[in-house]
Amino acid sequence: MKFRVAGRRTSLRTIIMQITRESLARLELMTREEHRLKTFGEFKLWPKSKVPSPKKLAEAGLFCCGNEEEPDLTACYVCLKMLAGWEKNDDPWLEHGRNTNCLFIQKGKKEADMTLGDFMELDFAAAVNLVDDSKKSRTVDVTHDDIA
Repeated sequence: MKFRVAGRRTSLRTIIMQITRESLARLELMTREEHRLKTFGEFKLWPKSKVPSPKKLAEAGLFCCGNEEEPDLTACYVCLKMLAGWEKNDDPWLEHGRNTNCLFIQKGKKEADMTLGDFMELDFAAAVNLVDDSKKSRTVDVTHDDIA
């Protein structure tokens, strides 16, 4: 199976071989909404009352990666965009989609509505973004030849 990535043909095997096992394991976990949701409960400093609900954030592809300086810091597992400064009425889908070309946002689907092909495309885009972290936009345009 070959994928076209940023104008060049690259095999999935070549991309995955460049990713550390730890990063790939985390990527695999964050693919599932339930795992993204758990990250909000595991972080003790998460500001529960002043931000959108963790459920809404996780549905929009985001997981908690907060710290003492930015307790409401989140990141997308696909495009790696980091967002902080959340306000109660913010829409995670809209905020995530600002100034990024994220495949997760382009699909616009909740996990229950995704197909196997959707998951495969998202996983590939996330893997490429982990490898190519020097890209300015940190996103990838993924097209596929063999996935229906």
